[in-house]
Amino acid sequence: MTGGTETALFALLESLRDTQPEQPLLVIGLKRHIHELDPLLGSKVERLVWPATYSWFVSDEAREKRYSPAFQRVAAALGPLSRRVMPAIHRRFFERPLSARAAAWARRGFGLNYAVSLGWRLYAGLRYGNATLSRAAADRLLRHRGVSVVHFPYPHHFDSSVPFVYEPWGLPHIHQPEMFSPAEAEWMDRLFRHGCQTAAMVVTATRWVKNDIVQRYGIDPAKVAVIPRRPPVFTGNVDGVDLPAGVPAEFALFPSVTWPTKNHIRLLRAVALLRDQKNLRVNLVCTGRTKTANWPDIKAEWERLGLQDQVLFTGSIPLEQLVALFKKAKYLVHPSTFEGLGLPLIEAFQYGLPVLSSTSACKPEVVGDAAILFDALDEADIARAMAEAEQSPERLRDLAEAGRRRLVEAFPNPEKMARMFMAVYRHAAGWSLDADQAALLDEMLT
Repeated sequence: MTGGTETALFALLESLRDTQPEQPLLVIGLKRHIHELDPLLGSKVERLVWPATYSWFVSDEAREKRYSPAFQRVAAALGPLSRRVMPAIHRRFFERPLSARAAAWARRGFGLNYAVSLGWRLYAGLRYGNATLSRAAADRLLRHRGVSVVHFPYPHHFDSSVPFVYEPWGLPHIHQPEMFSPAEAEWMDRLFRHGCQTAAMVVTATRWVKNDIVQRYGIDPAKVAVIPRRPPVFTGNVDGVDLPAGVPAEFALFPSVTWPTKNHIRLLRAVALLRDQKNLRVNLVCTGRTKTANWPDIKAEWERLGLQDQVLFTGSIPLEQLVALFKKAKYLVHPSTFEGLGLPLIEAFQYGLPVLSSTSACKPEVVGDAAILFDALDEADIARAMAEAEQSPERLRDLAEAGRRRLVEAFPNPEKMARMFMAVYRHAAGWSLDADQAALLDEMLT
């Protein structure tokens, strides 16, 4: 169910765990999810459950749809006041996840599950305030635990006077505002701009994103470190893993959630173009979540083009199956129109899978000379690249070897990545750097 940002975070946590840096580490997580990080942390990393939550942008209309029938009746009774009062009440009391103990009591039933849920949320809302902690409350909690610097690996961040490192990953709302509602794009811009401007250090995975942030938000380049990222290395054996039902003997692979920026519809049209105009049948396997607002449009085009016998949408699948598909596929095709990095490209390099990539955003920087490139907005050009891959086995072998070289030359190994982040943390906290850390920082800022 994870995306590229989560995958990059998993790799960083594993590298920090394995290198065991001198400074103690504290991982902050939300109540419902921090336990999912346990396999990545080891016994020496401390945990802190954050007594608040957060969510991505939610419009007032969408928020009202989340209200229970009883809540809606109260909102209706308030009339015009409901627009201002009810969202604030809902955020403070009803959007907060149950604690583990409260959830256990609620599961016991006896007709008390609703009462336990309501009682705990009222208590937590009164004790902690809004779902997002105030700056003073966050500062007290962090300083009580001896935190000297915070790393936010997501665009989300809370307000604090403790120095922090910020990873925005990219500015899609600026380059593709049509993908967002005006209110969401405005909300994202405030969030990203505030994080970049108030952070002690900003980290990006590509120089393309660094330059974009510097130009759009006026950030000092000396404050933005570039750390190329690798996904975690899967060490399990997938030889006996059953593939998802319907996977053909030969296929191209596109692993991605069905978001608009991933460009599934143009990819489908390119596959149909090859079939109808070139008499070339290409099988395609698309993995990733389909429970998105964009999926109905993709599904309708898939059916309209009659590609059900050529294109398989698997939905979310276990990691073992995804790795098996990476190892079995003929090549990776990645037509997205915006990326802050594009981790599937690097995963393909890891598994020796040839790559076809669009030229959008930072992707040419990521793949270098290790991919067949095409224009993401031109269905005929996508088809041209896929035809070249289908008709030239020698070209695919050369791309696979070029990808392996690219991985070694352009992306730091896990041990170096951990040292790079520790150098950034120390610099953000105002601590001294040794010679190795100073050299790494200079490399990241160049």
